Amino acid sequence: MTHARITRYTNCLLCDRGQLTRDDIWVSEGKILDRQGAFYTRKQAPDETIDCQGLILAPGFIDIQVNGAVGVDFSYVTENFISGIEQVRTHLQQFGVTSFCPTIITSESVTYWDIATHIQELPRGPIQGVIGFHYEGPFLNEKYHGAHRRQLLRAATGTNHAKELYGPLDHVSMVTLAPECVPPSLIADLAALGIKVSLGHSGCTYREGLEAVNHGATCVTHLFSAMRGLHHREPALVGLTCAKTPSGAPVYYTMITDGIHSHPQTINLMYRANPAMIVSTDGASVSGLQGGVYWANGQRVRLTEDRVLIEGTDTLAGSVADLVTCLRVMQSATGCSMAEAIATVTRNPATYLGIQGHKGTLAPGSDADFVLLDEDFNVQATFVGGQLKFLNQESNLPVKP
Repeated sequence: MTHARITRYTNCLLCDRGQLTRDDIWVSEGKILDRQGAFYTRKQAPDETIDCQGLILAPGFIDIQVNGAVGVDFSYVTENFISGIEQVRTHLQQFGVTSFCPTIITSESVTYWDIATHIQELPRGPIQGVIGFHYEGPFLNEKYHGAHRRQLLRAATGTNHAKELYGPLDHVSMVTLAPECVPPSLIADLAALGIKVSLGHSGCTYREGLEAVNHGATCVTHLFSAMRGLHHREPALVGLTCAKTPSGAPVYYTMITDGIHSHPQTINLMYRANPAMIVSTDGASVSGLQGGVYWANGQRVRLTEDRVLIEGTDTLAGSVADLVTCLRVMQSATGCSMAEAIATVTRNPATYLGIQGHKGTLAPGSDADFVLLDEDFNVQATFVGGQLKFLNQESNLPVKP
């Protein structure tokens, strides 16, 4: 009786659940196998063994806020919308990213409807690597608009109003909104649909934020950026990160740890207060391009060596740092272990999105999305569904694309 081909990855440090352990993994048919079950119960042995040369083998990285890259702007929908997502996916794989949320910042209603049409017309089903779209806006506070176009921001009158603006939401996994700009019932209705609600671009009070959490919000988007600051008499959204959801789970929060958006000590302070941090890039569509002036989401932006600004202002328009850079900054700022840092782009985002059973983990039965990297976070190889998608040209790993 034949069995599906099994590949064993050995001589590696497995990074999972915030720890490094010297062990092997077995992969077959795009999944991580239960080795003992395969060997002792079904009498199966690996068909191939890959020597990982002492590298760290971690779950594939997850970035829940990517606005685009290499000139592809997810908020600018054209007939090449799907191929643009695939182009960005390939770009991100060199940084260990195997799953991401294409993020649509505040746009006209027609943009959301056009996206839904493109997704519904897909002949092959879901796009590999996409774990749902992130709609950031338009229900945001005008005072804290950041890089969002102020004239497109609005308040929601109710769930029907939001559905009329967004259109179908089957492909959406996350929405960022300001709680003072929506009725609590909208948050509850989105949560009931399985959509994760995150709070951001907001001037809300702690009480308003807590009410949103009690109605189903579970995260704060790019903490400190484009929101009311922490005050000892009014902790606002920053203070909310130390609250608990009705189920007792922590309130997650994303941080852009690129060394520009937040001071290292601010990163350290928050991680020590609540380790349920999710490191994200808020990657701009101009990431990966040469410096210059570009058009992004209806605005002129200036790209320099390390940042992107709305032209003529000092307003940051996302980040141009990759997730590896953000991990290095985060670990340096907090002094946490490498495994703990990696949890902020694997276990934490997967748990927040409710996909921890098959993403962000090396547990048996999970998707064989993983990355091989050295102790400085340099990615040597990236695998998706057990298939090699990226190989560092300087790597001597015995694998081929």
